[in-house]
Parts: sequence; C-alpha cells; structure tokens
Amino acid sequence: MQLSKDIIDRFTSGRCTDAELDRVAEWLQDGEADGYPEVPGDRDAIWRKIEAGRRPVRYLFFRRLSVAAAAVLLAGTAVYGLRLMLQPRDMTVRAAVGQSLRTVLPDSSVVFLEGPSTLRFPAGLQTASASCT
Repeated sequence: MQLSKDIIDRFTSGRCTDAELDRVAEWLQDGEADGYPEVPGDRDAIWRKIEAGRRPVRYLFFRRLSVAAAAVLLAGTAVYGLRLMLQPRDMTVRAAVGQSLRTVLPDSSVVFLEGPSTLRFPAGLQTASASCT
C-alpha cells in the first residue's frame, strides 16, 4: 500500500481526516513505511500520535444520540406549544342575579339563562345575538 506525499504531509501537520488516519495506520501496520524519510520520528511515536487523534466510537455514538434526543424533544415541545396556541378558548356568558338572558348560538340554538348562571362554550361558537329581558 502506497501513501501519497500529501497524506503524509497532512498527517505530520495534524490535518488528517479520520479516513486518512486509518490509511496511515494501515500503512504503518503493513510494514511498508520504509523508504519514506518525510515522516519524522519513529513508528511508535507516529502510532501514539494516530491513537491520540482518534475519537472513541462510544463518544461519537452518545454524542449523536444526545443530539437526536434534543431534536426530538425540541420538536415535541414546538408541536405542543403550537397546539396550545391554536386551541380555541372557551367563551363565557354570565347572567347576574335576577337577570334573564337569551342567547342565540351560530347553529341557531337558543339558550335562556336565569341569574345567577354561566354558559361556557368553545370560541368557535360565538353568539349571534344576546339580549337581556
């Protein structure tokens, strides 16, 4: 396995990607590193440098898992908040003590309230008319 001078230069300057680090590690394990004087230091020092630059697989897994969990939590919170904002509020009609109130709803239902009483209904059913008698 041959490595290009560019990969070796990036390795010595610490700019290798994970895939390139794997190729350098393979190259060192194959024993084909002889004849490349551009790589400073001995094989053990280079190997320690490779191992120090690698991220543990477990760390990456938990990092991705925590990002995914945060995204799901954020999306759930946004959906819940949007549902609360779009949920119709209740409307209330109150008749005071001694008061009679006739209310006609949009579906033409007629409601008579004698005080003290309260009528509560969803905001989508706003009253068409209300009168006191």
